[in-house]
Amino acid sequence: MRSVVAFGMALVSICAACQKKQELAAASGVQKSNPPTGAKSIEAPKPSGPFSATLAGTHFVFKSAWVKPERINTYEMATLVLSAGTQSCGGGDDALRIELTLHAGPGGRLFAGDPYPLDMIQLEPPKKFVDIYRIMSPYLELQLDKGATITKGEHVKGRLEFDFRQGGKAYQGSGTFDALVCETGTLVALAEPKDTGPLVGSAGGGTFVAKNAIATLRHDEQNNIDYIDDLSFYSSEVTCADADTAKTTRRPRLLLPHRLGVTSRRQYLGTTIPMVFSYAAAADDYVQLDEGWIRIDAVELRAGGTLKGALSVEPKSFSSAGKAKFAGSFSATICQD
Repeated sequence: MRSVVAFGMALVSICAACQKKQELAAASGVQKSNPPTGAKSIEAPKPSGPFSATLAGTHFVFKSAWVKPERINTYEMATLVLSAGTQSCGGGDDALRIELTLHAGPGGRLFAGDPYPLDMIQLEPPKKFVDIYRIMSPYLELQLDKGATITKGEHVKGRLEFDFRQGGKAYQGSGTFDALVCETGTLVALAEPKDTGPLVGSAGGGTFVAKNAIATLRHDEQNNIDYIDDLSFYSSEVTCADADTAKTTRRPRLLLPHRLGVTSRRQYLGTTIPMVFSYAAAADDYVQLDEGWIRIDAVELRAGGTLKGALSVEPKSFSSAGKAKFAGSFSATICQD
C-alpha cells in the first residue's frame, strides 16, 4: 500500500519546495484574487450515514475500511483506507480507495474527538476511476471517535468530509466509517500540550527564537474560499512588504509546508491539529520534521490581521547533526498574496 506522500520526504530543498507549491496550487485550482475581508467562520454540516462520494459526476459507495500501521524511516504512523470494494486489510478486488494518514497525537489519542482539517487524501489506483489522484487541504475534514487505538482487531470509527471543485467538476464526499485495525502499531505518543511561553527551539545544535511570523492569505475563486496557505517563523524581523523574498533569503526559518486548514468556512479554534514542519538553518538546508501539532487560538482572517496560537514538534529522529525541538506560542501577521 502506498503511504500518503506528504510524510514520505526526509529532506526538501528550497527549489523543490517551490516547485511542489506550484504543483499543489495547480492541483487545487487556486487562483490569486482579492478575498473579502472580515470573513466569518461557518460551521460545517455534519454528515450522517456510511461514507460515500460523488467524484466528477460518478457516485461511489465505500463498503469497507481498514487501518494498517506504516513506517517511513523512523516515523511511525497508520494509514486509514476506505474502499468501494469488499476486501479487508488490502486483499481482494482492485476497487477505488481513499487513503489518508493517522498520527499518534498527544497522549496517543490519534487527535480523536474534535473534527480537524486533514492535509491530504490519496485516490487509489491513481486516475483509474476518477481524473484526479489526490485532494489537498483546505477542503478536507476528519473526525475520529474517542478511544481508538491501533491494536489488531480493534476498530477506528469516525467521519470524513470533503467538498472540492476543479475545472468545472465537483468532488464531494461525506459520511461515517468503521475501520478494522489489521495489525498492531507502535505509534509513539506526543507530549501533552502545555504553556511553554513564546516560540523557541533548537535544531542540529543551533538555537532558534521566533521574533516574527508571517501567514499568507489566499483566495480560491473556484471554491469561493479564503484560506491560510503558508505560515513561516523567522528569527529576524519580516514584514508583508518583504515576505516573499524572506522565504528564500531569511534563515533560519521554521515553516508549515502544507496548508494550515484555517479558512473562511471554518477556523478550528482551540483544536489540536496534526502538522508536519520544515526547518532550514541555511539557504538550501530544508529538513522535514514529523510528529508535531499546531493549535489556533484566534484569527482575524484578512490582510493585516493576526493569527495566534501555539505549536510543538519534537521528532524522534532529526539528522546526523543532532536533535530538534520547537515549542511555544506565536502571533503571526496575515499578508495577502
